[in-house]
Amino acid sequence: MTNEELREYNRNRQIVQICYVTKDYKRTIENWTRILKVGPWNVIPFSEKNAKVNFNKVPCSQPFEFIVCNSMIGNIEIEVIQPVSDPNPYSKFLEENGEGIHHIKEKIIDHNKLEDFIKNCETEGMPLIFNGSFDRDLFYYLDGQSTIGSLYELGNCPGVDLTPYEHYLYPEE
Repeated sequence: MTNEELREYNRNRQIVQICYVTKDYKRTIENWTRILKVGPWNVIPFSEKNAKVNFNKVPCSQPFEFIVCNSMIGNIEIEVIQPVSDPNPYSKFLEENGEGIHHIKEKIIDHNKLEDFIKNCETEGMPLIFNGSFDRDLFYYLDGQSTIGSLYELGNCPGVDLTPYEHYLYPEE
């Protein structure tokens, strides 16, 4: 692609999230709130009770748990994830890299475009390693560690009503 073609291709793409993986979500979101004034945070336990996940396109049949916290800075969601019990894609990251940026997420609403994007990435050496759903929210993780230096998440980002799910806000009012 030419530079002009790249500019046009990227003009309407949306990066919507930056994710940090941590060993202690409470410490991490307390620091984000105190130092950077980010908040409030939705804190949601994810498990086989409220989410469906696949590893390398195979449905997970084991119990799992991780804590997801999210808050907004402008139009970008800051996500903090703490693994609780395996299997999950976050424990391995912590073991190999320590705490830090795990992935960025791009919003692709059109399912056909999303599938085409995933196929292209897989052809270019970024395999789909983890995907699933939480309510109407679909997510797909591509392993770009050896190509772009991090994981890359794609999702439809429909917005989810958290009312029926276990969650709380930090800080509490």
